Amino acid sequence: MQLVGRGNVDKIEDFIPYEYKDSHMLIYKEVDINVAHRILDYNGECENVHGHAMKVQVWLSGEIMEKGGLLADFKDVKDIVEDLDHSIVLKRGDPLVDCIDTKKVLMDGEPTCENLSKLIYKRLDGLKEQNPSLNVEKVRVWENPRSYAEFYEDENAKYL
Repeated sequence: MQLVGRGNVDKIEDFIPYEYKDSHMLIYKEVDINVAHRILDYNGECENVHGHAMKVQVWLSGEIMEKGGLLADFKDVKDIVEDLDHSIVLKRGDPLVDCIDTKKVLMDGEPTCENLSKLIYKRLDGLKEQNPSLNVEKVRVWENPRSYAEFYEDENAKYL
């Protein structure tokens, strides 16, 4: 691997592997969370409060930042997803909202797996403040080992 130096050799960020410079990158992060919810406008068992051990998968793409050599920090991705961990997610206006004193997250829509994937996607979009080239390609939320919902905005997303 050829390294290209730019000035002060004491700083690692002054050396960028040549083949990484101006290269498009795809990264993936997987995070496990435990979430309780209920689907208020549902006729069946899911209208009751219940929980899931969920797996969240995230795909991000973009240009590697010169400083630090990262597309995004995996820890930042993990922190955004883990903000939902051990919370109860409810629809705004749910009568339970005022009764729950534990960690809760309120959504405009029903807290379905589909809407959770969209919520996480939108929160991850905030990483663009650190790297404007960053794109959230997709977010997949597994409700159980056999069922998931996946959100992505662009029908022509590069990595599906």
